[in-house]
Amino acid sequence: MLASEFIIRHQPCGLHQLVIANSLASAKLRHEAGVSLRLWLPEDVRATLKKHEGAGTTNSGEYQTAIMVFYAKHACRLQPFPPEFVHSLSLADKDPAVFDAMMNGSEALASGWDITDQIHLMRHVPTLLVNGEFD
Repeated sequence: MLASEFIIRHQPCGLHQLVIANSLASAKLRHEAGVSLRLWLPEDVRATLKKHEGAGTTNSGEYQTAIMVFYAKHACRLQPFPPEFVHSLSLADKDPAVFDAMMNGSEALASGWDITDQIHLMRHVPTLLVNGEFD
C-alpha cells in the first residue's frame, strides 16, 4: 500500500522493479474481502471480533484469542506460527502507530483510500503482484 502510493505520487525514476505481496488498491474492496473472509470463521469468533472492534477493546485477551483464529485461517496457515510471523505480530503490538494510522486515522483506509483509477501511473515499473489463496 505504501509503496504503491509512493510510486504514484513521486514516479521515482531509479526504481527498476517491484514486488507487491498481499497488498490492496482499494479500502472498499479490502473491507468487502475482509467481510467475506470472516464468514469462514466460527460464529463465536466473528461475534467476539465484532464486539471488541466496535467497543475499541482490541487489546483484550478475548479479542487477541479470536484474532489469532483469523490469522491462522487467513494470514499464516503454518502451525505453530513461524518465529518470523510471531515477531512481526509482536512489533505491531509494541508500536501500533503505523497500523493505526493506516486503518484508523482520518486519512486511513476507512476514509475510502483507493488508487484503482491511478494504477496506470505505476506501469513504468515492472511489478510482480502476489496474493495467496486464503488472503
